[in-house]
Amino acid sequence: MNTSEIWKEVVGFEGRYEVSSEGRVKSYCRKEPRILVQIKCSWRKEYRKVKLVRGSPIKVYTRTVHSLVAEAFLGARKPGWVVHHKNRRPWDNRFRNLKWMGRLQHHKTFIFPRGEKHHKHKLSVEQVRQIKSDLSAGVSLSILGAMYGVTKENISAIKRGVTWSWVLS
Repeated sequence: MNTSEIWKEVVGFEGRYEVSSEGRVKSYCRKEPRILVQIKCSWRKEYRKVKLVRGSPIKVYTRTVHSLVAEAFLGARKPGWVVHHKNRRPWDNRFRNLKWMGRLQHHKTFIFPRGEKHHKHKLSVEQVRQIKSDLSAGVSLSILGAMYGVTKENISAIKRGVTWSWVLS
């Protein structure tokens, strides 16, 4: 256990649960406090969730750990904002790894990287500019595909603006 670990109450579950700066969740619902087991989310296995209970009759709430940590240590969520993991590891829920970010910015920057930022890119911006120029000069898709080591379908997608649409020739 980290001696510098800081514990804060879970927002909306005060007195029942605490969340730590290291991304752990503690329950005070039984006689002895205990650290909750974090479950993999069904919608994306890298994220972790916990089940929290409150109310009478008792109601079960499933919450992602990164949301609990962010709300406790970074403040309330603004409308349209999401939790971003700075090191891109969704299972790393330490508060120093989290920050609030606008949903659209997060989506564009980290969820769907495009062009040279995509891990599977095969072309550079300069190559795409040249391809677009060659296409307007009448060079065939097959020839361009062979020249740049991609399929004619890739060249066709560039021509139709499906991919690399932001690059001007």
